Amino acid sequence: MIELYSIRDVSRILAVQESRLRYWTQTGFVGPTVRKGGRFYYTFTDLIAVKAAKDQLATGMTLARVSKNVEALKQALPDDTHPT
Repeated sequence: MIELYSIRDVSRILAVQESRLRYWTQTGFVGPTVRKGGRFYYTFTDLIAVKAAKDQLATGMTLARVSKNVEALKQALPDDTHPT
């Protein structure tokens, strides 16, 4: 079974403010891919994407470039990526 993470979990794990995660989701930049019971949840693959985005933005990379890189990363990862 795939483990799911709430926005609070992701904020704590990756040290990203919840408001920033919500903004990224609203703008379609990067966000959760699972919806259950009206709530969104992050998969492990989503966590990888958020971490990559955070780290690349910290280097001063443009939002457009980071977005392209994150999309390429998501395409390269297998659908069932999760820690075992």
